[in-house]
Amino acid sequence: MLASALMALVVTAGAAVTGAPGLVVLTALLWLAVGLVVYFFRDPPRHPPLGESLVLSPADGRVVVVFKEEAREFLSGEVWRIAVFLSLLDVHVIRSPITGRVGYFRYQKGRFAPARREEAGQLNEQVVLGIEGGQHKVLLQLIAGVVARRVVCHPREGWCVEKGQRIGIIRFGSRVELTVPGDASVQVRLGQKVRAGETVIARIGRE
Repeated sequence: MLASALMALVVTAGAAVTGAPGLVVLTALLWLAVGLVVYFFRDPPRHPPLGESLVLSPADGRVVVVFKEEAREFLSGEVWRIAVFLSLLDVHVIRSPITGRVGYFRYQKGRFAPARREEAGQLNEQVVLGIEGGQHKVLLQLIAGVVARRVVCHPREGWCVEKGQRIGIIRFGSRVELTVPGDASVQVRLGQKVRAGETVIARIGRE
């Protein structure tokens, strides 16, 4: 982002000195590109609701999967899997859904299929975190898409995270899946828009 801004400044100076029409047009395009980059990487503050039983959305976007199945890893038994698709226009900062300790970490190399597809959760490049908080356990998958070729995730096994804390970023259109115990009460529906660190995805147990 800084490199783009510096390049735009250099070209702007050249356009101001020479007045060349080509440089003027290039200047406008470069500043438009800088504006888009700033917009894509925005990181607005969030205010997590209080409540130990609350599991918050890890990402901004639209819910594309709410499904019950058998656990694949970290958790056991029947679980809920909730997937959120992040469009190019959504905030791409990822936040921790609960307070706890990272008890599981896995990085998977893979494909870059469209993140809306169901198979993206298994085949695409991704980072997988298992977080334990008291009696609660959740699994979080940060999944790359066609445009997003890199998943940035800061916590590693043994790290402690707070509910709503920034833990990483997926650049451009991507997918985040959250797996919670089967006895959790899911609070979202298909097609619903959610906000990272604020929207309640599920409730586990009671307060």
